[in-house]
Amino acid sequence: MPALVLLECSRRLGLALNTVKRYARHSAPERTVQTPQYRTCLVDPTATTCAGVGWRTLPVPHLLCEIEELGCTGSANLRY
Repeated sequence: MPALVLLECSRRLGLALNTVKRYARHSAPERTVQTPQYRTCLVDPTATTCAGVGWRTLPVPHLLCEIEELGCTGSANLRY
């Protein structure tokens, strides 16, 4: 497909040009949809335990001590 046609489609649809190019390359748009692949994190094994104790109300240092006792090897400076 010519670049000017893709650029005009991009403008009319309000999408980024690269997005329009990606859809133009495929015969069926459903092929471009990808399910995100989530990796496990350090606190996954303790997540069910923490959910039952009202973890949103606990101070972070207290919560960290509790999950360290359960075997979590993370630290307090993990970003979220």
